[in-house]
Amino acid sequence: MRRAFSEGPCGVLDAFGINRGKPLRRLHRLPHDGALRQETEPMPCPTGSFKIISRGKGQSCMASCAYYSGKKKYSEYECCWKYPHSSPARVKWVEVMLPSNAPRAYADSQTLWNAVDAAETSVNAQTARSMLFALPRELTDEQNLALVRDFCQKEFVDKGMVCNFFYHDKGDGNPHVHIMLTLRAMDENGKWLPKSKNVYALDENGNRIRTPNGSWKRVKVDTVDWNERKYGEIWRQDWAAAQNAALKAAGRMERVDMRSLERQGVEDRLPQKHLGPTASALERKGVSSERGDENRKTISVNKMLASLQKTVRGIGAWLDELRKAVSRQQIIESPDDYPLSDVIAAYLDMRRDGRETWNRYAQEKGAVHDLKDGFKAVSFLSNHELYTVGQLGQYNAETQRTFSKIKAESAAKE
Repeated sequence: MRRAFSEGPCGVLDAFGINRGKPLRRLHRLPHDGALRQETEPMPCPTGSFKIISRGKGQSCMASCAYYSGKKKYSEYECCWKYPHSSPARVKWVEVMLPSNAPRAYADSQTLWNAVDAAETSVNAQTARSMLFALPRELTDEQNLALVRDFCQKEFVDKGMVCNFFYHDKGDGNPHVHIMLTLRAMDENGKWLPKSKNVYALDENGNRIRTPNGSWKRVKVDTVDWNERKYGEIWRQDWAAAQNAALKAAGRMERVDMRSLERQGVEDRLPQKHLGPTASALERKGVSSERGDENRKTISVNKMLASLQKTVRGIGAWLDELRKAVSRQQIIESPDDYPLSDVIAAYLDMRRDGRETWNRYAQEKGAVHDLKDGFKAVSFLSNHELYTVGQLGQYNAETQRTFSKIKAESAAKE
């Protein structure tokens, strides 16, 4: 059973210069980090990151809680106040979700994280897991809150973790949620359990193994599997599925994919870098940052790659149709040597024949379009000194090589 407690609301031209595509893409801000992106319409951002809060790295779970909540918090472990150092206006909602066996007092985030600190005696202890997810700006606050609650309940609370989440939205179209999770399990009475334990090492037959000095070999194992690397992938994919389900329920057409561009099989676009809070703050003030400049360069390269890729596809598709036109006119041993002027004429004839069942007005309109396209095609071929089908195919292959080279060089600089 879930027990949740809130602290209150707080047109690119084709290969022949023929405009067959959509308008040029506009630049928009990515949710939460100020990075730039290209799109023709607003789309949800699939950004998600995970980290462990560790004393060994000078980090504090109470300091993180203060920053995310926008309120000062007192750390009993460090005997000092932790301040948010940021505007509380960005914090829309703070909530603690408890498993059924957790003490009710942990509904207060300050009490919760002081209890977590008290359970850790090591100076380099890991105290919490922190996550950041961009939220679909296409959803309302209520819909996003329901999305976060359902996701956290299923993925974390039902497995025994205490979840403290912080919903941020400054009204700039970049809503996101910070999630803090406990790392220790609890017993039925709400007492923190050890993170790991020593057990006897066993061989393949299930027998205990002796060490060279005669004692039984023991190994350290985690008491819960929450820290296994597999969950990073599981949580990302489940978060994508949860967002898409929420978008579908809201009647939205947008969808997200948490996989990397490489894993999605996207080859005509380079990934951008996460700016982080410092660079994002500079960019919002109109001050260029190193990562912001890198992302702007990436966008320029992506636009060039998209144009090249479209050119390659356009030429390839048109080349296939030209060869079909050649085969309809006559069978020749080497179609690549066939003059493009004859091929264009045959191609236009093929287009005309395909409109035999159309009415007269449609036939005349199609003929005018074909004539315009033919003039543009002839101009393109003449400007590039392409006179045979083979030369056009070679040009297409060279364009593809140029595309691959630019992409490889840009990726190598990352």
